This record gives sequence, structure tokens and C-alpha cells, in this order.
Amino acid sequence: MAGGRYLAISFEPAELRYITSDGKKVTEWGTAPLEPGMVTDGLIKDPQQMSTMLAEFLKSKNLAGKRIVSSVAGIRSLPRILRLPKLPPKLVREAVIYEADRQMPLPMSEMYVAHVHLGDDGNESQYYVMGMPRERIERLVSSLQLARVKAYRLDLKSTALARAANVERAIVVDIEPARVEIVVVLDSVPLITRTMIMTDPDMAHEDRMRRIAAEIAHTVAFHNANQPDNRLEPDVPVVLTGKLASDADIMREAAQAFTHPISPLTPSLNLPGEFPVDEYAACLGMAIIAKKKKPIKVSSKNKKSRTTGNVTSPALELMLTPANIPPKKSPKKFVLASVAASLLFALLFVSYRYDLDDSDQTADLAFRLESVTLQLSDIQKTADASESVRGRIELLEEETLELLGEPVSLVDTVDAIFENIPGGVATTDVSIRGNDIFVEGFAATRTAAINYLGLIEETEQFSAVNIASLSTVDIDASTSVMQFIISIER
Repeated sequence: MAGGRYLAISFEPAELRYITSDGKKVTEWGTAPLEPGMVTDGLIKDPQQMSTMLAEFLKSKNLAGKRIVSSVAGIRSLPRILRLPKLPPKLVREAVIYEADRQMPLPMSEMYVAHVHLGDDGNESQYYVMGMPRERIERLVSSLQLARVKAYRLDLKSTALARAANVERAIVVDIEPARVEIVVVLDSVPLITRTMIMTDPDMAHEDRMRRIAAEIAHTVAFHNANQPDNRLEPDVPVVLTGKLASDADIMREAAQAFTHPISPLTPSLNLPGEFPVDEYAACLGMAIIAKKKKPIKVSSKNKKSRTTGNVTSPALELMLTPANIPPKKSPKKFVLASVAASLLFALLFVSYRYDLDDSDQTADLAFRLESVTLQLSDIQKTADASESVRGRIELLEEETLELLGEPVSLVDTVDAIFENIPGGVATTDVSIRGNDIFVEGFAATRTAAINYLGLIEETEQFSAVNIASLSTVDIDASTSVMQFIISIER
């Protein structure tokens, strides 16, 4: 049997990459080819076919019986930092799910949501939350189960890359022939992820790096506009990983195209001298924490369950196991639990507003105003127009008056932004910074994005509405969309 108890596997479009580790050093590594089309845009097409290949691979390499960690591609994954008032432990999960459901563009029925407690600050708790497309996870789980893998964990590629980078602040750029993944790491947390599908895997290095540099610049500009107190300064390094990262021509073009300095990958594991560290970065990130806790074997009652999942801690140990997926709740029970948690969540916001620390007051007001606005949106869209609902809306507007010192019609603000979304437009994130609102999303065409801006302007609720950013994002070889940021001045 190959040395090392742990096996980390990364499913790439053209090959399976693996390393074995004893928890301190890499003991073996290698690849196995995949047939064309088995993995497309991070999605396993046929779990039965993949399981056959995986079983043969494990047997041929004498790797059966290892504790396996496998990564899920980060495409369409949605990281968020949520700030919640302190809650009893048994209510945290429901509160996180409730907020994630409101802030993420995909419904909970299409995602697994994992969360990690980052720490407390006064009366608040911070959570790192990741929404992951359910289909990608379930197809990988099916492949592992059909291959008769008995003990395994799942990790997200973006968190594995951040872990391998082993730095507090960096822009990790994972360069593969057909895909590029950009991960912004702040305070050791993968806060932003972007995926670029390369329609021409054989494009010239100069063109490839120019596109990547433009996407990095857009990502940094968007982050700095929304997080001016936690900016990505020009000295934040770029860490290159992936199959193409060690190519001398790629490195030369990157040095010319990037405005940020380039730093080498320095993972915490001991590596053999000839080990291709850049190519196996995702595997290294998984292996680093493979030994943290004993994987839980799959139990039959959980094989068909559906829920939001859970994670281990600290922040970057964002790992799912099938045994962390409890049985599916009945819709009625889930709704009642969510309502109870959300009501307590809202009441706690009211009760703790008197304990603000003056130094954090500005940021806290923005956060609480956003929470109040989201509550109003839920009330306005889901409840009937009864007197009790109107009373709740008026109460929340009174609370906003206390916070801002001036009257604001939050219902009108919510309606102006969300009830004027035309066909071909989807919003993915909304943030409030002082007197400005930033709306991020995707549009089928440039015209659709501009039309959305015009519809917001026509409400006459805002003093200025502008497009802060508008860029093309390739979804696959034949499809592209427009990614936009609209800035709104109230």
C-alpha cells in the first residue's frame, strides 16, 4: 500500500490528480486520464462512469482503504460573510440559513449551505457561509458511493486553494487550460471567488494573461468599492497555481500583465524536492486538514437525504461529509422552524441596538439598515396586505428613523430595486455603504443591463443611478453574459 493514510483527489476536466500524505508530508502523487466530457465545467456528467474509473484507479494504485478528501469545483459557489446577533447554538443554523436564503440568488432547494463561526465582536457573531450547487455535490457523492468508497470528505476547491496558499491576504489564481479560478483571500478566508471558462484552451499565453489581468482588476475594484475599510492594496500578492502556473512563458506574461506582485506558493506540508507544487495546489489544500478529524462513514439513512449541510472549524476547514447531512425535514416543520428563528433574529436586532460602540457605529448602522431592508422585502413580497403587516412595516421604518435620524421609505426603496427587474436580468448581491447602494448581478445582454438601470431611474426614488462596472463573462464555449454593478445614490 502506498505510504500515507490520506488521499486527496481533484477532478480536473482532463485528468484526476491525487496525492497521498501522512498528515505532515506528501508521500506520493500522480494523475489518471479522464475521457473527454467526463467532467465539464466542474460537473461530473455520469456518476456511474466516473465510479467505474475511480474504482479501477484506486485498485491499480493500491489506494483502497485511504481516507479520501475530494474537491468540488467552485463554479457558481457563493461565499458570504454574515454578521448576526449572538444566538443560542441551537438556533444558529436556522438563522444562517434564513439569511443565506435571502441574500443568495439561488433557492435553498438548489444549494448546500455550509457555515463556519469566525468569532464574536461584542454582541455580534460573524459567520463565513458558502452556498454550493447541489447538483455538483450530489454527483460527486454518487460517484464515490458507487465506487464503494466507505470514508470520505468533500472540500470546495476555492477553500483548498486558499488553505494551500498559507497566507492571510492574497489573490490566488488557479490556471488550467480550460478554466481559471480566482480566489481573493482576506484574513485567511476565501472571500471572493470568480471562475473564467476559457473557450479556447490553446489560446496564446499573452491573450490568456491579459484576460486574467482584466478580471483581477475588475474583482479588486468591486471589492474596494464595497469594502473601503478592508481594501485590496496594490502590494497584495498574486499566488499562481494550476497546471499552467509553472510554465515559464505564463510566468513572464503574468509579470507583465499583473499590477500586483507575484509570490510563490508556500504550503505548510513538507514536500519532496521534485514535487510539482503549483499543479497539485488543490490537493495540498485538502491534505493539510485531512487528519484533523476522523471522517464519518456513510450511513444508509443519509444516502438520499437533502439539507443544507454543515462544516468543521476553523474558517478554512469547510468540509462536508455525507453523515453531516441529516434527513430531509417536512416543509411545514422547516417553515415553522425558520419563522421562529427569524422572529428571534429580528427581535435581537432591536434589543441590542442600544449597546453600540461609538467606534463601530457607522458600519453597524449600514449592516442593520441592510437587515431591516431585507426584512421589509420579505414582508412585502410574502404577506398579504393586512393591517398587521402594515403595522410591522411601519414599525421597521420607525426603527430606521431612529438609526438614520431621518425618514426613509424602505418599502419604496425595495420596490424600486427589486420589482423593476426585467427579463434577462438576475441580481446576485446588494450592499449598502453610507448613502450608496450597490447592486451586482448578471444580464443576458448589455442592453438588458442598461434597461434595468433605466427602470430604476424612472422610479424617481434616487438622486443618481449609474453603471459602475459592466464586463463580459464566458459561461461556456458558446455562451457569455454581462456582469454588472449598479451604483445608486439615495
